[in-house]
Amino acid sequence: MLLVFTNIKRRAQEIEKTKLPAMRGRSPALRKIHECCREALKIFEAPGSLDVSSIGRLLDESWQRKKSLSESVSNESIDRMYELGKRHGAYGGKILGAGGGGFLLLLAPPDRHHELKKAFTGYHILDVEIGVPGSEVIFNTAAARSHPIPL
Repeated sequence: MLLVFTNIKRRAQEIEKTKLPAMRGRSPALRKIHECCREALKIFEAPGSLDVSSIGRLLDESWQRKKSLSESVSNESIDRMYELGKRHGAYGGKILGAGGGGFLLLLAPPDRHHELKKAFTGYHILDVEIGVPGSEVIFNTAAARSHPIPL
């Protein structure tokens, strides 16, 4: 997983205010998102190794459905970034949080991360790994070495 900062800051509260009323009458899209979640749960619970490409496909499908719920979820800039990620090897992704800006999460095979980082030159990119200790924020500054900070 990679997180790409969109360079777009927004107030999540304002986005959510526009999303909720816009969702009325969107039951088919919401049902499809729910189906994606149920299918993903089956993949996560299946014995053996995790089928990351299938999770990526479901992530992509649910992102497309979520964008159809409200115009405030995405915008032209985020859509271009998402398509750039897909062209350079991401299985799928989504904007995190309320939408409209913030971080774009991309799920891609590790051998495509270098290509994705190159495609997003000029953007702040974070590698994301799932590990035993749980959530940690890692930072690196010129004045200090990297230190994990438990959340």
